[in-house]
Amino acid sequence: MKGLILKDFYSIKNYFKIYSATFLFFLIYAVCMKSPMYLIFMGMLMGVSTLFNVLSLDEASGFAFAMSLPVTRKQIVREKYLFFAGMIVIIWGLTTVLAMLVNLYARQDLKECIFSALVCTAFYLMIMSLIIPVAMKLSVQKSRYVMLVCVALPCVIFIVWTQMQENAQMLRMADTVMSQSFGMILTGILAAAVLIYAISYRISLQIFAKKEF
Repeated sequence: MKGLILKDFYSIKNYFKIYSATFLFFLIYAVCMKSPMYLIFMGMLMGVSTLFNVLSLDEASGFAFAMSLPVTRKQIVREKYLFFAGMIVIIWGLTTVLAMLVNLYARQDLKECIFSALVCTAFYLMIMSLIIPVAMKLSVQKSRYVMLVCVALPCVIFIVWTQMQENAQMLRMADTVMSQSFGMILTGILAAAVLIYAISYRISLQIFAKKEF
């Protein structure tokens, strides 16, 4: 298992400079916009991009390298889900800390920033839950179409949220709902994301077990 994780880590190591430069651009733009949500959304989007890079390399080799190792198909699938989950946690931690700093600079509500970070993380976990089985069943290229459809939704949410911040009445309504049901809403969203990810794992196990190379 450790070997598989290191394999995926080294496979994206060459992209670190590109990721760092891109993330720095997002950070500067978020500061200029005074929008921590922008940084959170784009940071998670980079995580999905990393997912495609890893799956594309495996698909290019037909999983031949992984299958040549003394591991089972179940272990290969399990490693992918653990690797991507760990990656999301790392990106969440980095973007949340930086988004909180942007939030302090913009003098916005810190509670809203944390809520947005957790919700965004849950949403992208759900996106990954859709992408991985499709990539294993069909192809990575076809799974990109799934991502395009899914990513359009957070873009719409971001635009709507920005407009809500300009509308005092709608903002007060949102604050009321958040203050009264913050814990319940957040717990429900996170629980749903974890459940969907677990279901996706089970589906991918069945797909990969029947896959021919």
